[in-house]
Amino acid sequence: MACRTFGRVLRSKEYGIIAIPCPQTLAQRSFSSSASLFKHGAIPTFTTTSSPKLDEILSDIRKTIFLPSHLSKDHQKLIYSQQGKDRLEDDPVYVDINGERFQLDHIDRTRDVPNHAATLFEAINLMEKRKDFDNIAVILEGYQDTGYVLNEERKLGLMRHLSQKGRLDVILELARRGKDTAFHFTEQRVLEKWVFELQLHAANSNWDKKHTQQALSWLEMTADMLQDSTHKVPSTSKLYSVLLQLAAVRATRHLGGTDDGGKVADYAEKLYATSWDTALPANARPEDEKNMRLKSLVTILHGSKLAVEVLDPASTITKQLQDKIPGLEAEVANLKESLKQATQVTEKAWGGIQLYNRSFGPNAL
Repeated sequence: MACRTFGRVLRSKEYGIIAIPCPQTLAQRSFSSSASLFKHGAIPTFTTTSSPKLDEILSDIRKTIFLPSHLSKDHQKLIYSQQGKDRLEDDPVYVDINGERFQLDHIDRTRDVPNHAATLFEAINLMEKRKDFDNIAVILEGYQDTGYVLNEERKLGLMRHLSQKGRLDVILELARRGKDTAFHFTEQRVLEKWVFELQLHAANSNWDKKHTQQALSWLEMTADMLQDSTHKVPSTSKLYSVLLQLAAVRATRHLGGTDDGGKVADYAEKLYATSWDTALPANARPEDEKNMRLKSLVTILHGSKLAVEVLDPASTITKQLQDKIPGLEAEVANLKESLKQATQVTEKAWGGIQLYNRSFGPNAL
């Protein structure tokens, strides 16, 4: 009885550090790690954070989500079943996984296992320091071991939470480590969301040098990842439209009107070699479609008008841009006016109008 009581006290501590069992029980009920008993190798480990509440959530994730996925089917049955619960209370079981010892506890799947997405977002909301955000990749790595699918909606939710925290760099790092995190820009809406976030990163700074260069650099890294990807790649028209815009802003505002490295010409040619498709939710309203179309065309128009200022006037791509600009201007004006007149809609609610004002308003370039 004293041994079981002591075990319970230890289980109330942070899970997964070390549990010290009674020696005689351990001798009878300890299992060492082996390929036949356990799966996936070592269980992902979190670093200590700046928040005790966050540490508690991460510990719970490791105990109730990560650990079971590394156990054999027999051990999973032991921790999940009512019969196993009674056995574990009477005769504790310990397992060693890659040199780390765990005491198995009963887990009620309907009560003890947290919702994967909700818990991830709750953890992000508590993160403040850089070391806190380093744990997101660990969460996704552990989730991937469990077979959890990071689908389009979950990726969009993750990006939304990180954007609200001002941590676009974390999104890029998750994509860079996609093999471990399962986070890739493989869905059209996910890629376009990412591109638009970086576009606003520069636009909301009034296109200052630091933020414009940062957004351009991160989008160039994104283009490289897509080029090297073994996954199906979505349409890149939105990507290249923003790359053109950022490169043209940088050339006209920060480089004295020179196309350094030929980036403006390169991105203009790549953009005009693609179709200008926009990904929309299945239940998109007509106003949503107009807004998305306006965002796309404002980006192309802004980048094109700035590009002709720095490109060779006699070049083929310059002539292509000049031919397209009048039609773009007319459609942008119509879409903007249509959205302004839409019922129960304010200018602030539509990203397209917001982007237009950042690009062509009184304080724009």
